[in-house]
Amino acid sequence: MTFDDTMLQAAMAAIGSAFGREAAQFTVSQVKEWFGRAAKSVDASSQLNASQIEELAKSLLQADAPPLDTEVTRRNLARWFEIPQEEFAATPSSQLEPEVLIRHVFLEEMFRNWMQEWGYAVEVGEDLEGLESIDFTPDVYGCLDTLHGTFEVCVNFVCDLPPSQYRVRALLETLEAYATEKSEFKWGDIYVLATPFQFGKGTSASIRLQSKQETYTVIKLEGDDIYELQHARDSRQRLLQLMEHVQKAQLVGPQR
Repeated sequence: MTFDDTMLQAAMAAIGSAFGREAAQFTVSQVKEWFGRAAKSVDASSQLNASQIEELAKSLLQADAPPLDTEVTRRNLARWFEIPQEEFAATPSSQLEPEVLIRHVFLEEMFRNWMQEWGYAVEVGEDLEGLESIDFTPDVYGCLDTLHGTFEVCVNFVCDLPPSQYRVRALLETLEAYATEKSEFKWGDIYVLATPFQFGKGTSASIRLQSKQETYTVIKLEGDDIYELQHARDSRQRLLQLMEHVQKAQLVGPQR
């Protein structure tokens, strides 16, 4: 997976839309540093096009009024910056972290491509309605129909440093509202929490506990795990590596 021009433009347009006229104050050097650090954390620094970053920064951020891409809705901005949607409008721009958004956009596109290679029908950022109209929003959602039934995979990313324990717990709680006894998300289905860094002990314990208590499987993917998936020989090997994580998690859950 490369940090291609399309991905760079999407991330830059999102930053411009989030900061509005304030974006004109960002220097090209500052923007390059954001992308450089973010790309390094997801093992994509060698793929960055410095000249394209400079060109996009000047055209999308330093113009008098950065254009709002029709695909960049407030809902998506909140998801990419990893801020609850209902809090995003009131969040000061000083609390928005462009590097979180850049990492998130890269991982989202990478996992989307992987799941499509594995034959899943994939949706990005779609709300799944749970109890009492509580929406659970996986960053990437995949559904696979087989002779043995329908299998679902939900993926959420945690891209701040250090990874937010509060975000993980909030995601696990909203997943519970979606994955009820009457829902289709149960035996054989997988929930992935992925970070380019390393989860803390408390966060890891919360993930293990939910996998142990629920019928579906919850797994964590950290920086080293994602690196191995990125450098798998091919799509099949990558899937086998992911299933190893699933099998380890299932040993402590109801599936054992």
